[in-house]
Amino acid sequence: MKQKLVRFLLVDDESSVRSICTSYLEEIEQAVVVGEASTVDQAYELIKACSPDVVLLDIQLGKQTGFDLLLKFPNRDFKVVFITAYEQFALRAIKAGAMEYLLKPIAEDEFLEMIEKVFATEGHTFKGQAELVADHYHHRKMDRIALNAHDGYHIIWLKDILYCSASGNYTTFYLADGSHVVISKILKEYENMLPAENFVRVHNSSIVNMNYVKKFTKDQDLILVDDTAIGVSVRKKDDVLNWIKGRNTDF
Repeated sequence: MKQKLVRFLLVDDESSVRSICTSYLEEIEQAVVVGEASTVDQAYELIKACSPDVVLLDIQLGKQTGFDLLLKFPNRDFKVVFITAYEQFALRAIKAGAMEYLLKPIAEDEFLEMIEKVFATEGHTFKGQAELVADHYHHRKMDRIALNAHDGYHIIWLKDILYCSASGNYTTFYLADGSHVVISKILKEYENMLPAENFVRVHNSSIVNMNYVKKFTKDQDLILVDDTAIGVSVRKKDDVLNWIKGRNTDF
């Protein structure tokens, strides 16, 4: 049985990047490039005309951004993979939105690995993801995070996270309303993503939102407002004390 072709649209203001992506895609039997664009306006018209399955989208497109393009398609039915040069906040924003990305210069093995992941993923990039990433990127402030769980994507306000707990390759987010969300990613993925002004890695298996801590005991346990006790490792004790001293907090 013949495999269904996956239609790709390449959107980048560098022709060399589009050429590289095209050459990589030509090696994949299932892939077909239906168009190329270097501006938001060109891409907008091509998406309407070609109905791509996947858009490889540069973040910076002249004076506009890839987010400006996505906002024109509130009910989009295509997947998005961002293409970006290394820029710390852009990557942080993309990861917070649980979206896929490729870093320039694009290595062939990383490109092919990403395409395999795209092929294996059902559905499309839902509206909330892109809007979340755009908001973080433009305002340079992260207040929400997208968590890709087994039952779909959860958009969570950071202020509602009590703590995160690791178990092997899984991380569980415990929330202020008593619910929790399990993600198939390791805790390290979120250590650099969650803002350090509120979240502290207190143990190999725990990151705590310090705003919910009511006590730090002599036994080196953090007691949260819901009376959850989380142990602080000897190695992380100074990080906890520095956070407390830095805010003149008296538990």
